[in-house]
Amino acid sequence: MSKFSYKPWALGLSAMLLSAIIFAQQRTSRAEYIATWSGLAQQHMMTYGIPASIKLAQACLESDDGNSLLAREANNHFGIKCHKDWNGRTYHKDDDAEDECFRHYAKAEESFRDHSLFLTQRERYAGLFRLDPMDYRGWARGLKEAGYATNPRYPELLIRIIEENRLYRFDGETAGRKEVRMERVEQGSSPKAHSPGGAHTRINDVKAILAVAGDTYRSLAEAAGLTEWMLRKFNEVGKDAEPHEGDVVYLQPKRRRSGELTYTSRGHETLWDVSMKYGIKVKRLEKLNRMERTDNLREGQTVSLR
Repeated sequence: MSKFSYKPWALGLSAMLLSAIIFAQQRTSRAEYIATWSGLAQQHMMTYGIPASIKLAQACLESDDGNSLLAREANNHFGIKCHKDWNGRTYHKDDDAEDECFRHYAKAEESFRDHSLFLTQRERYAGLFRLDPMDYRGWARGLKEAGYATNPRYPELLIRIIEENRLYRFDGETAGRKEVRMERVEQGSSPKAHSPGGAHTRINDVKAILAVAGDTYRSLAEAAGLTEWMLRKFNEVGKDAEPHEGDVVYLQPKRRRSGELTYTSRGHETLWDVSMKYGIKVKRLEKLNRMERTDNLREGQTVSLR
């Protein structure tokens, strides 16, 4: 007889721990999820007019970055329920009510397409398409007002995902591609020489533009009717710095405070990065947080915004 004895509860606990470890190892990170689906979101922005940032943020939120049971077992990445017009496969789970019916797709791409059709073919979402496709904040609020979600914090959650992950850069890239495509159709030849700047936006009610490939502070300043030194001052950058594709470039001075109280860092960023994300003067953030602009923030570190 073996001198070791096994308790049933211990075996069950071991199995649960093993399952948790396996699931953690298989879990998709947000960065991986965005990298996987950003291209398709941009295609849909060009085809349907839905901002890529909004589509990606909704997908991240609704599917838990592709890790929810609904996403893994039913390929439903947007939490779309069956409704009366659905004749396809179904998936049932508890949500706002018990055993609710959700759409079941053969593959995730079908979920992304159905999300676009869901928004474009329903009258209650028509107002969204009168908004500037670069106005992701307006879209986030409009989705809640049109009844897409019941969570009162839904717009705030979408905006946070967009800004923390710089998803607005995909909107700018897509707008640039669309302009090039239109030039080719109109002229029947190659597109014109590089035109500075991509999509215009507002962050913290400050006018800004999204840089495209080939932009410099000088070219953006000239296009905006500003001097280069003034644009560098607005963005609080040195004489050797240049914007990268998708970066926000402010066309006005940033503000001294934000509508948000705090920001939780994901790591690998500085106070200047937070300043550019929220449209707040970096010198103000230095004073509020008693830090230097170049200090590296730890993951999970809280930054005061006002």
